[in-house]
Formats: sequence, C-alpha cells, structure tokens
Amino acid sequence: MQRAILKRDSFQVMGIELQTSNHGKRSHREIPEHWDRFYGDQIHKRIPGRVDDTVYALYTNYHAGRRGQYSLVLGYQ
Repeated sequence: MQRAILKRDSFQVMGIELQTSNHGKRSHREIPEHWDRFYGDQIHKRIPGRVDDTVYALYTNYHAGRRGQYSLVLGYQ
C-alpha cells in the first residue's frame, strides 16, 4: 500500500458516523462492523451528489486521550 500526505483545500464529507473508543478493545469489534454496514446496507450507493468514488475514513472528535471516545466517519466528498 502506497501512502502519501496531500495538501487539499477544505471539503465536506457525507456519510455515516460511529462513536467508539479503544477502551476494552471496543473499536476492534465496532470498526469492522461499521465498514460492513457502509457496504452491506448499500449506504455507499445512497449518498447523493458525490464528487467521485473515493471513500474517506475520518477519525475525529477525540476526547480524553488514547482510551477516550472518538468518531469514525465513512463517506464521500
């Protein structure tokens, strides 16, 4: 897998959000289920007006360090 850091102008992402944490390895179960829901429930096909087929996985809204809550948003620009 090739990785790169890209500078981009800001943009909006529309998709589904999961709130989870690393406490008790909760995220190890919930994140794969979140991806399964995104594709299995055909959510990826129901997002209107997307720019292209690039799926964004945004980790955001961190609270209280490594074991605190955070959000994972899966969606499209």
